[in-house]
Amino acid sequence: MLLGAVIVGLTTAGILPANDISVQAIPIGNALELILLSMGLADRFNFIQEENLEMELEAKKLEIRFTKNIINEVEIQTKSALQSKAKAEKSAKEVSFLLHNLNQAVFTIDIEGYVLDRTVSNYSQELFGFNIIGRSVYDILFPLIPKESEEIELIKFAIQTSFYSDNVQWDMNKEDIPKKSIIKNGGRKKVIEIIPNAIFEDDICIEIMLTVTDITEKEVLENEIFRQKENDTKRQQIISELSPKEGENPSSHNSLIRSFLVKTNELFESFKLESSPRKILDEKKRTEDKEELDNILRHLHTIKGNSRIFGLTGLSSLIHKGESIIKSEENHDDRIKSVLSEIDSIKKEFDLYKKMAYDVFSISTEGSNGHQKVIFEIDEKNIKALKKGIRHFIEDNSKENLMLLKKAEENLFKTPFSRLLKNYEKMIEEVSTEIEKKVKYT
Repeated sequence: MLLGAVIVGLTTAGILPANDISVQAIPIGNALELILLSMGLADRFNFIQEENLEMELEAKKLEIRFTKNIINEVEIQTKSALQSKAKAEKSAKEVSFLLHNLNQAVFTIDIEGYVLDRTVSNYSQELFGFNIIGRSVYDILFPLIPKESEEIELIKFAIQTSFYSDNVQWDMNKEDIPKKSIIKNGGRKKVIEIIPNAIFEDDICIEIMLTVTDITEKEVLENEIFRQKENDTKRQQIISELSPKEGENPSSHNSLIRSFLVKTNELFESFKLESSPRKILDEKKRTEDKEELDNILRHLHTIKGNSRIFGLTGLSSLIHKGESIIKSEENHDDRIKSVLSEIDSIKKEFDLYKKMAYDVFSISTEGSNGHQKVIFEIDEKNIKALKKGIRHFIEDNSKENLMLLKKAEENLFKTPFSRLLKNYEKMIEEVSTEIEKKVKYT
């Protein structure tokens, strides 16, 4: 348009010739300008359209890529979830299999002590003899303890205060839950072991799991082992008591022990322990006779004294304990029963002494007691020799007489004489203590 105005101006000035083009230069310029602008706009439109198409293509590519990523991620997560579910199901089956094949009752309880309907092993019904779900743990585990007793109240307090508490509280409370108890199933008593465990969630106790095991047979075995150990210890003690002391003549010692066993055996046979207690109780004329009862007690006291003299402390202690029990009975019939019971226990202990004497030292209570008289005669001979040696040494304290005195002393103390004196002195001291009297030797 500007160019057309210049041409028109030059034509008017006569510089350019006048013709159709020069005269119409301005409209022609406007037309050319419009054509050029149209072409520019068309080109710009095409460029923008191409950019939009490229953006749409890129967006579609992104959408496709994002969709694929989502699908892959979903597949991965789905696969992981399925694997976790399968693993959880497998673990649950394994736990269930283990739980229901244990020879233990496993169950959980709530704050009130009632058994919850989950995690209950099949063995629970076999152990207790009934379905324990919904039942009180105090009735299940402690049926022989009175429900209003202080012991039950202490157990309840320990369980209830553990719920919604932390691990520290549980560690204190679990010590008040008994670890053993006795239940009944079909009229048969069972000893059970109880192991309590708290189940925590966010460090707070929400349930208590109890594992209960039947240890009846284990208890029987442990008691048997304990009794066996006690018997072994008792046998060792008896062997030690029956053994001759250092420097003591074994033959002389065994003869004295044999004499004691024979005499004591005769006293026990006079009690007629071969009969059953019921038969003895039926013979009222004998058992109710106070003189006979006093006679038995007197013989028991004699046996106790002789046991002390020979150093048989296990037997003498048992007799002393039996005498105390008998004296504590005020009723005549109760005293009779107590005498029979204690005599039976003492006789069994004495029989064990006899058995050990025979098995270990070949000391038999069969046959005559003639050898004992020889031992006493030898002791008497040694005592006389000692007295003679003392008299000679007093008259003449020469080295020769001193040697003879020492020899006589050694010969005497090779016999059981010295041991008898020591044990006799010990017996006197024990008796004097019992009767609260003092003994003075002159």
